[in-house]
Amino acid sequence: MKNLTSSINNQRGIISMIVLVMMLIVAIIILNTVINSHMNQTSSDNYKYKIQTFHIGDGLMTLLAQDMIDTNDGNYLTDNMISADIGSPSKSGSHSYDALKNIDTMKGAGVDIIGYSDQFHYYYKRVKGDLDVSVKVISLSNTHEWAKAGIMIREKLTHNSKHVFTFRAHNSWRGIRLQCRKTDGGNTDQFPAGESAPDAEWVRIKRNGNTITAFRSSNGSSWIQIYSNSVPMTDSVYVGLAVTSHNKYYINTALFSNLNGLARRTCTDSTIVGTDSIHVKYTIDEIGSGIYNMSTVSYKPKGTLKELDFVTSLNQVIAREQEGVWKSDYNDSAFIPVTFYDMRADMTNPEFNISVDVWNPCPPCTLGPATTGYKYAHFIQTTGLTADRKPIKKTPNATFRAMFMSAWDGSWYTQTPAYRTWKMNSDPPYTAMGAAIGTDPSFSWCFNDSMHTWFKPYGDSAGKTGVYSYDYVNHRWSGLKVRPGWTAASGHDTEWVTQHWNPNHPFANIVMYDTLKFIEKPSNPGVFSFGSDLTDERWFLSCSDWSSSSKPYKFMPLQNRGFGYDCDARYWTFTTKTACFKKQNFGFTMEMHRNFTYKKGQIFEFKGDDDVFVFINNKAVVNMGGIYGDGIAKVNLDTLGLTEGKEYPFDFFYCERAITGSNILVTTNMLFYTPPQKAKRNWKRDYGNLD
Repeated sequence: MKNLTSSINNQRGIISMIVLVMMLIVAIIILNTVINSHMNQTSSDNYKYKIQTFHIGDGLMTLLAQDMIDTNDGNYLTDNMISADIGSPSKSGSHSYDALKNIDTMKGAGVDIIGYSDQFHYYYKRVKGDLDVSVKVISLSNTHEWAKAGIMIREKLTHNSKHVFTFRAHNSWRGIRLQCRKTDGGNTDQFPAGESAPDAEWVRIKRNGNTITAFRSSNGSSWIQIYSNSVPMTDSVYVGLAVTSHNKYYINTALFSNLNGLARRTCTDSTIVGTDSIHVKYTIDEIGSGIYNMSTVSYKPKGTLKELDFVTSLNQVIAREQEGVWKSDYNDSAFIPVTFYDMRADMTNPEFNISVDVWNPCPPCTLGPATTGYKYAHFIQTTGLTADRKPIKKTPNATFRAMFMSAWDGSWYTQTPAYRTWKMNSDPPYTAMGAAIGTDPSFSWCFNDSMHTWFKPYGDSAGKTGVYSYDYVNHRWSGLKVRPGWTAASGHDTEWVTQHWNPNHPFANIVMYDTLKFIEKPSNPGVFSFGSDLTDERWFLSCSDWSSSSKPYKFMPLQNRGFGYDCDARYWTFTTKTACFKKQNFGFTMEMHRNFTYKKGQIFEFKGDDDVFVFINNKAVVNMGGIYGDGIAKVNLDTLGLTEGKEYPFDFFYCERAITGSNILVTTNMLFYTPPQKAKRNWKRDYGNLD
């Protein structure tokens, strides 16, 4: 009995054990089901909110980018840079920014930035960490040869704070330099001590930890290091543009352009989107003219501490019109190809370097075509162009060449530059030439006999003249080579010469391809002009040397290009004025070719200086040759007998060889058939952490 009872109890225990195990299994299954359900829901929420945060962040960036393209940046961005005098200069400075031209104008006085204490005007912001800032110093007014303008990193805003300052001096022969004060109240060192870099206008300064590196450049793309050393400062420093007049009695006006590396204007804000309350923080930094860096952080708030959950970070850069900031007050713009020829003007070419005494036989200087002799003379035939679409020069009288060259001796080309300079600036025997000129009042000998060198590759060594043809469609010469000695580091368009080019040849020249930006006139839609914006430093220069002129801005398209400043000997009276010379080029020609479809009401107008020749349908319609001065030529195409709807060739030729007489304004409605996009957009987006 005892054994039976024990057996029954054992069976009951086993059954109970089995029941408990089964219950445990069921509980585990139920628990797993609940856990899996929660996990699936969590995964679903992760996916849902992650997608939502991405799409909302991406969508907001698209809307913001479109507003930037539509020039509504002023609705968001605020200036976070400050303009202030440092060191209590006797006269207050100021700062202004022209966003359309991307030019900073700073006015500042002050004894100097040097020694143990500084006085200057500062346009700055506070920056933490590493930085890389560059700017072009366009000009400084002449308050002192050591007036300075450039980029400064300063630890404090006190007058004797440690700092580094990369600057350009008013006297360009002082070069680009860096000054450094390594301790508050200490003395200031300058590097390099004696280097001159008259062509350099760009300054740049980098900070990597405590290492400061400074650079100079003549073009803003290729940089030459002038300094690198350790200058310990706090992590947060002041960075910006500085100018001092080096003369406590006067304000110095400095112009800067293309400030890069500092977010001039910024915007930081947040919003909540949708019923699921997706939060978005967004930041917009203006990192250049018409260039913006934009970022968004989209998330769901988590818990009572509002922690970030389901975070999506996005970043993009948007640029508006790559050729420059879109100018909202203009309707359109277009780029027209042109070809420049830089002519040797170092006294080897007598036809180029003609003395002013010959040009102006005064008195009597009587005005009027019938009595002015060669004052308003013609260089070209009125009809026809050569096979290369170049002007056909007017044929001089038979004795012209002999009489012209009699002003010099036959060994002119073998003489030294010093001799030729003396000969040019003295009083050569022009009597014979004057007699020859008088025989043909409609003809100007000045420069005419060498017209075949104006608009062609020229400069082959003797006996190796090349054959070069001009492609009228692509605006290019065949058979040219890159100029010997030219390097891409110069930052300019490639410069071309003939196959056997000799730079010492009397008529050597350099070929350069470029484009002119024509801007539609706001008051006259469809009419475009080049030369209306004289402050465009790409093409025009204003200089104190000719500030007394009624037109101080001059057309200087070959700044620091080609032969460079080649007329030192010819224009010897200007050699002491280095602010504008030594980098300009006054001996060049330019040509432009287009096909156009004639429509009634088309016009062409040129306003400026000689020599200018315009052909429409292979006939000369503008002939401003000789010593013409500043004039206006207007062409009404309706008077030329053209057939409406038919295509015709247009050919434009321009020549300049005078320092203060390079003026140009072209206005027309005949050259443009496909208007470009008003605002080109360029987006580069980083989609960040999408996992």
